Amino acid sequence: VIIKKGIKFNENDIREFLKDEIAGFKIPSRIIAINELPKTGAGKLKRVGIYDELQKYFKKSHTKPKKEIEKKIVEIWAGVLNVNEDEIGVEDNFFELSGDSLKVVEVVKLMNKNRMKIKAKDLTTLY
Repeated sequence: VIIKKGIKFNENDIREFLKDEIAGFKIPSRIIAINELPKTGAGKLKRVGIYDELQKYFKKSHTKPKKEIEKKIVEIWAGVLNVNEDEIGVEDNFFELSGDSLKVVEVVKLMNKNRMKIKAKDLTTLY
């Protein structure tokens, strides 16, 4: 989101506004404020590589899991995402770690197999 000068950025206010404007599943999981979008030398929106350029605005958490439930969830996520458990922090977002809706189904299946009662909508982050 590009915020006009003099306007205070509030992620929750933007989410509330979007609830009346677009379908709930279209509301972004993360909203960041930036001064301007990356542009090409010709002044057009730089579409290729925009994700990589905007990554610097996303807080990366590497807070290690402490609770047993957190450790088990990280273990399951790591297996499904095919990454090392050390690469997942308790505040990380499943979808930003290359997760998708099909992988969520796999996570839910594994959690149920381990008798962990959790709903798919609660799997975006460990908390």
